[in-house]
Amino acid sequence: MRVGAERTTVAARQTAWFQPEQAGPTSIALEAETPAFVIVYSGRPVGEPVVFGGPFLMNTAEENAQAMAEFRPGLFGPIPDDLTPTDLATRR
Repeated sequence: MRVGAERTTVAARQTAWFQPEQAGPTSIALEAETPAFVIVYSGRPVGEPVVFGGPFLMNTAEENAQAMAEFRPGLFGPIPDDLTPTDLATRR
């Protein structure tokens, strides 16, 4: 898939980041040669460090490690058996 005015290539399971150019509504060009599943998030900057780790987004690598340590033994609660299409896409 290619995204944005520069037509930057984004592979499956890859994240594309966009910076707002101006306040108000924004559009993003998407071009896919095959069917694609796209999730778009938007919000005000939190002004804090951001660290990705596994399925988690935390402020530090240590916080990500702690979340994974709690997640693996099931301390976040059960995972439903009846998966929605979105659940299935994220668990592949």
